[in-house]
Amino acid sequence: MILTYKIKHHRDYSDEIKRAENVAQYVLEHHPYSAKFSSKDVKQFGLKSVMSNQIIR
Repeated sequence: MILTYKIKHHRDYSDEIKRAENVAQYVLEHHPYSAKFSSKDVKQFGLKSVMSNQIIR
């Protein structure tokens, strides 16, 4: 299931994109196959938990 995120016009989303990229990189580098990540595991990047969970899945 893919959730949507409301986008406001005339707003710079480069910070969120960079954070999402950092979350994806972290999960790929630290993902043991037997464990599951949650938004709690990547909260240090400051991305909203809804978006973090979508990237993790």
